[in-house]
Amino acid sequence: MKGAAAASLYGSRAQNGVIEITTKRGTSLQTNSLNILVRGEYGTSQLVGDVGLTRSHPYLMNAQGTLFIDSDGNEVQFTDLSRPGFGAPVLANQINPGEPGDSFTSFANQAFPHELFDHMDTFFDPGETMDVYSAVTGRFGESSFRVSVDQFMEGGVVRCAPCIDNLSTLNADRVAQGLTPFDVGLPDDDGYERQNVRLNVDTRFGDLDIAASGFYSRADQDDKALENGAFSQLTFASPAVHPARRKQGGPGAVGEPGAAGARA
Repeated sequence: MKGAAAASLYGSRAQNGVIEITTKRGTSLQTNSLNILVRGEYGTSQLVGDVGLTRSHPYLMNAQGTLFIDSDGNEVQFTDLSRPGFGAPVLANQINPGEPGDSFTSFANQAFPHELFDHMDTFFDPGETMDVYSAVTGRFGESSFRVSVDQFMEGGVVRCAPCIDNLSTLNADRVAQGLTPFDVGLPDDDGYERQNVRLNVDTRFGDLDIAASGFYSRADQDDKALENGAFSQLTFASPAVHPARRKQGGPGAVGEPGAAGARA
């Protein structure tokens, strides 16, 4: 609606035009009739694409190609590098073997000697999306009404099942030993939920028309797993590190590839 008609109804601020939104009220139904509508939708989320895994490295290894040589000259697992009590990784000089390597003489063309992990595949969960809508519309005599309810649920897409399983096993062991279980936040989110309820009622008493409307909406969004850029961190995390296991040692240490169970 534009021009003088809009300004006359909504004031001078509407002179450039207004958009009117009219909700269904049941006034178009035939008298003494009732209409029931139920609609449901279902879907899942999926990743459109991803960044391929880095399957090679530029670090110095032993002659068998099974262990890494740290800056202290020790043969260690990849996950031990830079941990407390261990040395840092050493670049392999592929131009002049035997001499110290640097970014100009080392190339990421050596395969990792153990299992690799796709962190995005571990953490990404194709959350379900469901939308259920129902409405009842009726007209009886001079009165009409419409009641509608909408329930929308969109599941979160971050859920680390191995992390949850390992934490449950770890806490069960601690309780059996008389220790207090760990209470830590897990890398998952519950997604988004919304409930809407709308009521429109119209009636007439003689020459008096009465209309009433009510609307209630409630929404809950949980995306704590995404607030810190989880997808970006997972995309560029080293595939040589298991995403859900911790090894005895300093903070952030990760279990040896292929190790079973969880360790405190």
